[in-house]
Order: sequence, then structure tokens, then C-alpha cells
Amino acid sequence: MFNNPYYVSLNNLTRAAITDAETGAALSALNGHSCDVHNVTFSPDGLKLTSGSSDYTIRVWRTDNTELILQIAHQDGIRSVVWSPEGQQLVPASNDATIDFWNSLNGYRFAQPCTGHTDIIYSLSISSVCTFIATASADNTAQLWNTKPHQPQSGQSLKHTTPRVYHVPVSHDRALLVSASLWRLSLVRKFDSGLLRPYSNNIKHRKG
Repeated sequence: MFNNPYYVSLNNLTRAAITDAETGAALSALNGHSCDVHNVTFSPDGLKLTSGSSDYTIRVWRTDNTELILQIAHQDGIRSVVWSPEGQQLVPASNDATIDFWNSLNGYRFAQPCTGHTDIIYSLSISSVCTFIATASADNTAQLWNTKPHQPQSGQSLKHTTPRVYHVPVSHDRALLVSASLWRLSLVRKFDSGLLRPYSNNIKHRKG
């Protein structure tokens, strides 16, 4: 794990800023997006970071001097972006309900978009050894995807009874994930067979 002396804040809708984590001093701004920036993420080695925006682009920046080194044109607005553990792939969550796998060095897409969700994908998580990706969608489902054939694993759609699934963090040992929808958290076990099984003790949140 790298020791990163920076953090990134979204200081207005279209711009992010790199800040010194110890002093709180603003170091530099990431300028260039023309619409809302929803997500910024450091690369595994801490030398780069990505920003995803409603302007249909993913941008890759150098951390030390905020030089823009790569811009990827997407087919719709970006909600979130994750790096693969080795730093070679970028996987965005998009308004068009698809999942893409992009080369982080040259911006080439590895395969055609994966389909399965029927509404906006808000966020996603990738396992620590890059074997699967979990996605959270406005279609009230969390889904699990195999990163090798870039397709959903069999029987991997977990339906929520409450509106919209916003987050699906995965535990480091890949045994558990949590799907967070409106007013509810669901703790889910991923068995070795690949099946998702919800626990019975879901956590409900009050409305309002």
C-alpha cells in the first residue's frame, strides 16, 4: 500500500483540487471538465489519479504536477471509476448502464461494453485480485461480473426491495460485500461457487 501525502477534493461541480494531507494546503487544481465531476480515484501506486464526469469523459492525471496524460471519451456520463489492482485497467460506472474495461496507458477499450443492468450504474468495486467486479445500479440490483470474459457470472443479480442500489464495497478477502440501497444495507456472502447469498440481518435506515 502506498503512503500518499495527498487527498483530492471536489471544490466545485467541474473542478477537483489536490491538497496536502498534512497541512491542508491546496497544491493544484484539476481543470478541464465541462460538466459535473462525480468521482476522483488514485491509482494503486499513487502516481496517477482519474476523474469521471458527466461530460462523458474519464481523465487520467499525474499526481505530482496534475498534468493531463490521458482522456477517454465515453458514450455517456461517468458516475465512478475504479482501477484494477495492478493499475492496467480502468472500469467506469456509467449512466448508460454498461460496463467497459479500458487500458489505463493508451485509452483503448479491451472489449465491447458489458450489458445486464437496465438503469444507471452508480458505483462499482473490484476484488483485490481482479477476479470479479460488483456493480450497484438504479435498477434496484447489485450484480457480480467476471473480469476475464467480461460477462456476468451465472445467477449474480441481487435484487433489492428498496429503490436504487448506490454502493457495493467488497471485503479484502473477497468473502463479503455490502450492497447499500435507499434505506437499507444488505450484507452478502460470496461463496466459492460464485453465488451471492444475502444474510438475514439486513440493516434498515429510517426515511428522511
